[in-house]
Amino acid sequence: MTDAAARHAARNTVHRILVPTDFSDCARGALRWALTLAHHYDADVHLLHVVTLQNLGVYGTDDEVDEAASYQQKLEAVYQARARELLDEVLEDEQRTDVPVTTVVRQSMAIADAVLGYVAEVGADLIVAGTHGRRGVQHLVLGSVAEDVMREAPCPVLLVRQREDAATAEPGPRILVPVDFSVPSRRALSYAAQLAERVGARLHLLHVVEPLPFPVSLTGILTIHDLLPDINDKAEQHLRRLAEDAGTDAAPPDVHVQEGYPAAAIVRAAADLEVSLIVMASRGLAGLERLLVGSVTTRVVRAAPCPVLVIRDERVADVPRHEEAAAVSHS
Repeated sequence: MTDAAARHAARNTVHRILVPTDFSDCARGALRWALTLAHHYDADVHLLHVVTLQNLGVYGTDDEVDEAASYQQKLEAVYQARARELLDEVLEDEQRTDVPVTTVVRQSMAIADAVLGYVAEVGADLIVAGTHGRRGVQHLVLGSVAEDVMREAPCPVLLVRQREDAATAEPGPRILVPVDFSVPSRRALSYAAQLAERVGARLHLLHVVEPLPFPVSLTGILTIHDLLPDINDKAEQHLRRLAEDAGTDAAPPDVHVQEGYPAAAIVRAAADLEVSLIVMASRGLAGLERLLVGSVTTRVVRAAPCPVLVIRDERVADVPRHEEAAAVSHS
């Protein structure tokens, strides 16, 4: 393993996994994924439930405020006690004894803030969250808490949508990595390569060649192939070079070049290849709305037939900027 690969491996090591839960079936599915990954990484899991209560005495008289505050304190104690009971029940149902698990109950008016605060407090390396929770858009639903966490988290976030096959929680044998040749997508590839090596999965690298969004000829709209006839071949060659540089002892990745719009192409490839996990960057090529939270990534999470692991946008010091520019010129 090269020095650069070793640094990537150290950066991608997972020691502590945080699972926010609202006790829904989807949250239980997220916990199963977290326990499985913790087993492969020899990590521990923190299972967090956030109790939220409204201020009952905002507009009352002093006596009413005191009475409401007293009632709220009692209610908080009941909720927290019941939350701890539910956390214990969840762990008993999973019947896993090979992973250390810490159960935590916190109280906050903003669930995402509580989750992010706990991440900073314990130094979590990975968040695993369900994207559909017990209370509709008010709880762990993409577009609300999960999206806030995905956008602000200082670590990767694995988003697990509610599905009928939620009992399946194994990141193998195939993992899909969309690559647009940007630095963030290369970091996602590095993370996925280390994960694939740990779980014995095979990587599938996908580059999507997008259609031209504007007319460039008086006679009609030319295709991208009229401008760059060998774009597919060049993209495949560059994918193979990236695969060779992934820096693991796992099986060589398969590479795929497809044409279409990124989100739809990624979801279609995930279904066709029957992958168990998609690993993608939170942002890709700046200004092109590729792997961007709120656009492609969000649509993939909502439509993908499997969980999506989102790697935050962080420049990789091992990849010089001129290499990124050269990569883009081939895409």
